[in-house]
Amino acid sequence: MKTKLGKTIAALALLLGLTAVIFLVASSQAQRRGRTPGDWLPEDWRRPGDRRDEDRRRDDDGRQDRRRDEDGRRDEDRRARGADVAHAETLWRDIKDYPTWPVPKGLEGWQRGESPHGRYLRYYYNYAAKENLNKNLAVIVKENYSARDRGALRSVTVMQKRKGYDPENKDWFYVQYDPDGEVMSDRRGRKIAGAVGEETDRGCISCHERARGNDYLFMND
Repeated sequence: MKTKLGKTIAALALLLGLTAVIFLVASSQAQRRGRTPGDWLPEDWRRPGDRRDEDRRRDDDGRQDRRRDEDGRRDEDRRARGADVAHAETLWRDIKDYPTWPVPKGLEGWQRGESPHGRYLRYYYNYAAKENLNKNLAVIVKENYSARDRGALRSVTVMQKRKGYDPENKDWFYVQYDPDGEVMSDRRGRKIAGAVGEETDRGCISCHERARGNDYLFMND
């Protein structure tokens, strides 16, 4: 009888010893992973305080993930804007002789304008646009004047068709230059170049998407 009891006690002691070893190993691994020792336990076995701590960690992890996503989107947006400005600067060098280009039929001479463009306008387009306004690399130039006077030029707005640039908005690239060819900025200090006004109710896209014909061109209306 004593021998049987002794064996039972020995077995229990061995079981308790193994349980302690398992707990220590799990605790060590949890600590290396930045978790508390009780995290390896089943959910129902944990103390309320342990569950609250885990919930806080999950909330913190979620906020950090969202912050990283937002930072990533902002970085991507900054890179895109930088690429747009670089393209706009190159584009100006390519088109600065636009006053020698053809003038769209029906838009010769001074034209009346309205906000956000000048009070008076003058139009030009390149030969690709003359062939087809929606042809890739077609360029349309609009000079914006405050009066019918060549000295009253306030800005130059340009639309360029770039295949694959912005399919949702007919692939038009917009830019506004000052009379010297520098890319202008809006009131928030952002350069006016690229898909200007995308996903907003203001800017080039929100205006031009109202053009008849679904081509973002009022010249065809």
